[in-house]
Amino acid sequence: MVGVLIAWWLLQRLNTVLTPIAVSLALAYILNPFVSMLEDRGVSRMRSTIWIFAIGFAAITVLVVLAATTGVAQTAQLLANLDVYRDAIHRWFLSTFPTLMDKAPQSADVGQLLKEHGGAAAAMVASYLSMLAAGVSRWMVAAVLIPMYTFFFLLHFNDMIRAVRDHLPDRYRETIVRLVSVTDQAMADFYHGRLLISLAVGALTAIGWLIVGVPYSVPLGLAAGVLNLVPVMAILALPPALIATYFSASTAGEGWLWPVILVLVVYFVVQAIDNFVLSPYITGQTSGLHPITTVIALLVGAELAGILGMLVAIPITCTIRHVFMQHALPEIRRLAAPRPAAAPVSSPESPAP
Repeated sequence: MVGVLIAWWLLQRLNTVLTPIAVSLALAYILNPFVSMLEDRGVSRMRSTIWIFAIGFAAITVLVVLAATTGVAQTAQLLANLDVYRDAIHRWFLSTFPTLMDKAPQSADVGQLLKEHGGAAAAMVASYLSMLAAGVSRWMVAAVLIPMYTFFFLLHFNDMIRAVRDHLPDRYRETIVRLVSVTDQAMADFYHGRLLISLAVGALTAIGWLIVGVPYSVPLGLAAGVLNLVPVMAILALPPALIATYFSASTAGEGWLWPVILVLVVYFVVQAIDNFVLSPYITGQTSGLHPITTVIALLVGAELAGILGMLVAIPITCTIRHVFMQHALPEIRRLAAPRPAAAPVSSPESPAP
């Protein structure tokens, strides 16, 4: 118990340091099968790692360039239509809240408010900017450390696993190895299933929004698929699609109600296909975790230890599930089973007089 408390204290204190290490270990875990496959074909571990790392780095670079190019083009388009969007928002406010402008503070009131609360507001803004700068610096450091750690872990992944296994207590080695093997298989099945479901959700959402005329339908649909890796998180792609559709219809002088309704219809139809067809079938073919269990595990991990907690949430949940199913559940069923009725005790025969 003391060891668990010490480990938890260290996890909290070293969260910033351990998070890049955990991310790198997760990436090495995902990429190691490909390196091992190349090794089985006679390619050295070093060359296999370099090839996989180079391919991954090139793919990420291409995606970043494409995203940046698209982002620049969309930002330019947004700036060009900024006045139109501002006028549309202004008209909407006036039509929805006709008395709002009558209650707006006068310039003297604004000056008095700034005089009374300007210092506190400036301090709050400065604090926020400081936190933002610290966060950006941490992400920049992580962007440098994660590739370096990942290359090292990927190069020595099998050696690290072998070293850990060789130093396990001999008495419990077989049990621990069996538990880790089952957990590893459950995690692999879970991630494979979620990947297939997310690809299908992203493709269906992008195609559906493209058909109904949503601006930026393909990137928004793909974003919904990526977010769907965490169940129910695809809904975060819905507000941008609704806003883009509303402004597109408003600037074109068309009615916005039906386009917005069609965006909602496509989203909920795809989610219904996911919840009632894709997830039950694919999850039924694998031994992964239930989507609700996954959501709860990720939320608990994020609340307890941030990104690091989310990274370790799934492995810990898989381990707990396996231990419960293999050890606790049989005992619970044994205790809950009705006891067989006791046989009636026959009375001894009375001796003859």
